[in-house]
Amino acid sequence: VQYQPEVYPLLHMIDAELHRERQRTFPPEQWAKYEMLLDKKKTSPLTDEEERRLVMLRHEADVLMFRRSYAAVLLKRRGYRLPSLQELTSPS
Repeated sequence: VQYQPEVYPLLHMIDAELHRERQRTFPPEQWAKYEMLLDKKKTSPLTDEEERRLVMLRHEADVLMFRRSYAAVLLKRRGYRLPSLQELTSPS
């Protein structure tokens, strides 16, 4: 229920939009900040602002993954073949 507002709009997307959604990635600069804050949290307390930023970044990453996953489910239900885990992780 927590992420329902973020994934519900996917139900109304056309196939091409779902394919684009499935390919979205977390911006590298945000990922670097997220990892830096996680690493810092292991060794020292975060400031209130850093803790808020970490929570926000974690939420954004979660939403992205839920949307990508849901887009894949919808595409599968619409008859598309999705790559296997092996196909996704093997070098091209």
